[in-house]
Amino acid sequence: MFEVDEIYPVSEFVKLCAISIKTTIPPVWISGEISNLSTPSSGHIYFSIKDKKSQLRCVLFKFSSRNLKFELENGMEVMLRGAPNLYEARGDFQMIVQRVEPIGVGGLELGFEQLKQKLQEQGLFDEVHKKPLIKFPNNIGVITSQNGAVIQDIINILAKRYPFANIKIYDTPTQGDGASIKIINALNKADIDNNDTLIIARGGGSREDLWCFNNEDLAIAVFEAKTTIISGIGHETDTSIIDFVADIYAPTPSAAAVIATPDKLELLQNCKNLTTRLSANIVNKLNIANDKIIKLEQRLNHPNFNKYYQSIDTAELSIKYLLKNTIKVNNLQITNLITKLLSLNPQNLLQIKIQKNQQLVERLLQINQNIAYKKLKIADLKERIINLSQHKIFLEKNTLGKNISALNHLSPLKVLDRGYSITSNKNIALSSGGKLKDGDILITRFIDGEIKSVVRK
Repeated sequence: MFEVDEIYPVSEFVKLCAISIKTTIPPVWISGEISNLSTPSSGHIYFSIKDKKSQLRCVLFKFSSRNLKFELENGMEVMLRGAPNLYEARGDFQMIVQRVEPIGVGGLELGFEQLKQKLQEQGLFDEVHKKPLIKFPNNIGVITSQNGAVIQDIINILAKRYPFANIKIYDTPTQGDGASIKIINALNKADIDNNDTLIIARGGGSREDLWCFNNEDLAIAVFEAKTTIISGIGHETDTSIIDFVADIYAPTPSAAAVIATPDKLELLQNCKNLTTRLSANIVNKLNIANDKIIKLEQRLNHPNFNKYYQSIDTAELSIKYLLKNTIKVNNLQITNLITKLLSLNPQNLLQIKIQKNQQLVERLLQINQNIAYKKLKIADLKERIINLSQHKIFLEKNTLGKNISALNHLSPLKVLDRGYSITSNKNIALSSGGKLKDGDILITRFIDGEIKSVVRK
């Protein structure tokens, strides 16, 4: 490649050296400490990697840095894979880095801890920012993939525990490239959609599967949301960044559904307990009042006191009536609640849907029968139209044939065919020659042609 006696321009020599490096040195792994780290706005990352004896310039281009799960820092011990290269413009020997891994800890784990520490220092995990849980929500938004088993578990639990709330599903991918952005979009929509509580949920998976929930932009979106957010990501042993940012952490998606709602059975039992306590308190107060009245009667010995007995008895009857009526109203409310709960029973709802489906099937069969009848009627009308059309065409053909015969019979051509001719002057047929004069041009037509002549006498 190089000629010993050749005199090379600098650019040509550097170019040959660059070619030689690329063709002779393959991509390799090297280890060392990061220094001189620089991250300009272009998105490329420049740094040096060194040990005690030497250092090497490195560049990690933007398209390769997208796969980096942690932030590079000066002094960090890393392993990197790359190809040596000679930057021809300056003649600098450098490494084009393809991949970087930290030494001593996984890249994902390091990236997780770096982001966790950064957001914690910014106050995103502080309890003072946590929003309270709505005790009796009317609308619950669930941000997850509608194709997974998680959403069915959440719906079943919410329907069983608290069927009074409306459930809104915000479908979004929960794994893979671009999933974080789509989760943010779904969260922003749900946050302005009049929901009382939001659940962000996903089933279990590896650290890579759950990595979209360790996104800084998503963490900020969760922090800035106006609606109370419950995080239910993965299994109990899985941890993501939004678990720390969310207002309430749930170890599993099912636990998130339990946290989001009260239990209807507990509510019903509480109503019964309150009714019992209310009745007992009223009876107790009546007993105390009666005891006071008896004591007052014993202490007072006024001759006119007896006239107040009837008023006291009337008041007692009124109190008992109010007590009885209150208990009756409470029992009626409890009965209405039980009726409403039974009407929301999944089995009853399923039976109603089965009946509606049966009605739809019967209606569909009736429509199909009507369609079949209409088709037969249309076919009959089509056949009648075709027959009438053919008959009409036949009549019109006969009439046309008669008219053609009549026209042929009256045609001048028939006269010519019998040996006669027609003579005209200036396109006017002549019946006599009295008006002709010398020089007039005549046209005489025969059956097979015509002749032109000029009048001389």
